Amino acid sequence: MSTKLNPYLGFRDNAKEAMEFYHSIFGGELTRSTFAEYQASEDPSEQDKTMHAALTTPNGLSLMAADTPNAMEYTPGNNYSVSLSGDSDDATVLRA
Repeated sequence: MSTKLNPYLGFRDNAKEAMEFYHSIFGGELTRSTFAEYQASEDPSEQDKTMHAALTTPNGLSLMAADTPNAMEYTPGNNYSVSLSGDSDDATVLRA
């Protein structure tokens, strides 16, 4: 079983540019999905915003990011979280 813990950064309007910058520094594979692709917003100004981006590198770096929708509060300094993911349905992974 594999478990990953990695940072998830929140942006207001520039997640795409930020992730392209990190990609230029660290290399690896960058994927990006927009709000429009998932029909996640009816706001026309949000259609090209990043709903989810992921950068993974051969040496194990994993960084994720998204743009915060206009209707949600965005506070710089509080715009990050940690993502826990894995390939098992075993809930015991989360035991402290």
